Amino acid sequence: MTRNQYSSLLRELRDMGIITPQDFSVGYGGMIPYTDTKGKTAYTEADGWPRGKEQTDFAELLQNCANTCRNFMSSQGEAINSTRMTSDSYDRLSKIFNQIQENVPEKEEPTMEINRIGNGRIIGQQSIRKDTAITQPNHTFQELFHARAAEAPVKIESAATTNAIPTNITILPGDSVEVKLEKLKQIASVSDYTGMSYEDIYTTIWNRYNDAFGGNLPAIICPMGPLANGWDDISNQFYEETGEAVIHPLFQEFYEQGLLEEGEFYDRDDTYIMQRISDIQSAPLGYSGMSFEEKKQAIYSKYQGKTSYIDFLNMQGELQHSLVYMNELGREASSDYLSSMNSHITYDYVYKNLGLLDKMSASNPNPHSQLTEAEWDAIYAWQFDSETLFRDLKSFFSSGFSNSPSRFEILEFLNNYEKEDKR
Repeated sequence: MTRNQYSSLLRELRDMGIITPQDFSVGYGGMIPYTDTKGKTAYTEADGWPRGKEQTDFAELLQNCANTCRNFMSSQGEAINSTRMTSDSYDRLSKIFNQIQENVPEKEEPTMEINRIGNGRIIGQQSIRKDTAITQPNHTFQELFHARAAEAPVKIESAATTNAIPTNITILPGDSVEVKLEKLKQIASVSDYTGMSYEDIYTTIWNRYNDAFGGNLPAIICPMGPLANGWDDISNQFYEETGEAVIHPLFQEFYEQGLLEEGEFYDRDDTYIMQRISDIQSAPLGYSGMSFEEKKQAIYSKYQGKTSYIDFLNMQGELQHSLVYMNELGREASSDYLSSMNSHITYDYVYKNLGLLDKMSASNPNPHSQLTEAEWDAIYAWQFDSETLFRDLKSFFSSGFSNSPSRFEILEFLNNYEKEDKR
C-alpha cells in the first residue's frame, strides 16, 4: 500500500480502538532512535520509509523499525530504554499488518455485511472483489476483521439490547474515567439525532465529553506527548462515537457525490471536503463558517497569555482538529511536523523534566503510567517553554537528521508560526 493508504488505515484502527493513540503516533511518524553528535538519544525517520506514492510492505517495514529499536537499546544499555515503548508499538503494529496481509482473499467472495461489532458501533458494508490486493484501501476493513476473528470471536449485538438503559444518567465530578466512559456509552445508546445537522450532532457529543473531562478534550484527542491515565480510552471512545454518528455517514455522502473514491485520502487541495470537515469538527469551538485563516487567528487569540502545558496542548488540539495544520502544510508534511513535535515534547520535555528516561526498563517501559492524578495535574500546570520547543524543531528540520521531503516547507511554516503566535 502507499503511505497515504497506510496512514488512512492507521487512523481507522485508532478510531475503532484497535490500536492506542501511542501506537498511532509511533506508526504515523516512522521515527527510530539514534545517538546524535552530543551522545544524546534523538529520533530520525526510518530507512525505507516511503515519501510518496510508492507501494510499500508496511508489515515488514514496521518489524524492521521494532528490530532497530531493540538493537539500539541493547547497544546503549538499560539507561537508554526510553525506546522500549516505541519498540513495543512497532511490534504491535507489525503483527496487525501481518494479520491483515495474511487474510487478503485472493478469489471472489460474497459480499459481507458487518452490522455491529462489540459495542454496537455500526461498521457498514464492504464488497470483496476478485483478486483484490491489500493496496486497495476500501477492503482493509474486511481483511482487518478476518484477522481479528482469528484472535477472538466477535459478538454480534442487537440494538434492542440498549432499550433498557435509563435516560436520566448523571456524570459526577468524582466518577472515575472508566465510570464516566460507561455512562457516556449509555447516553449515546439512547440518543436520537434525527433531524439534526452534522454540526449539531458533533457539538452535542463533544460537549458531553468536554464537560465530563474538565474542558480539556482538545488536548485529550490531540494526542501530543505522554498521555495521562485513561486519556487514550477517552480519545478512542470519542472517535468511535463521532465516527458512527457523523464522520462515517459524511464520508458516505462524499463517495456518493463523487468527491472521493472509497478509501481515498482527502488533502488540502480538496477545498470543499477540507472546509466541510473543518466546519463540523470546529463547530463546538465556535469556529464553524470561518475561513482557515480566521480559525487560526481565533485560536491564537483564544490562547493569548495562556502559557501552561495544558493550555499549549489544548491549543495544539484545536489547530489539529480544525485542520489548520493540514490546510497550511498538506497531509504528509503536517504528519511529519506533528510527529516530530510529539517526540520532542515526550522525550525532551516531559520525560527529561521528570527524570523518567532513567527509570525506563524492560520491566517498566511506561513509567509515566504510574503517575498519580495529582502528579498529572501538576505536570499540566507547568509553564511551557514553547520558544525552546520551536527552536528545537527548527534545528531538527534544518539539520540532516530530518529526512522529511517537506522539511523546507515546515521550516517556513515554523518561522511564520513564531511571528503569529503571540502567547
